[in-house]
Amino acid sequence: MTASTKPTSGIIGAGRLGTVIARQALAADYHVTIANSKKDATSLRFILSVLLPEAEASTVQSVLVLTITLLLGRCTDNWSYDSGGSV
Repeated sequence: MTASTKPTSGIIGAGRLGTVIARQALAADYHVTIANSKKDATSLRFILSVLLPEAEASTVQSVLVLTITLLLGRCTDNWSYDSGGSV
């Protein structure tokens, strides 16, 4: 499959969880773009060249398909989520 015909996964968050999800998507033959909180993807390109050379560094604004990574263990406030039956 070429990059243009592969399904795409866009991930916001280049930390531990984001890179694990990216590795799984790459293993499943997805085209993966990763963005972080920086407006410029230069620093992310360097990190990805070492950790995930097959992934593409991107900006949040250019990610079309989105997976948001969040470590819930770091949330200190008491909150809950109710989807109201829909996702």
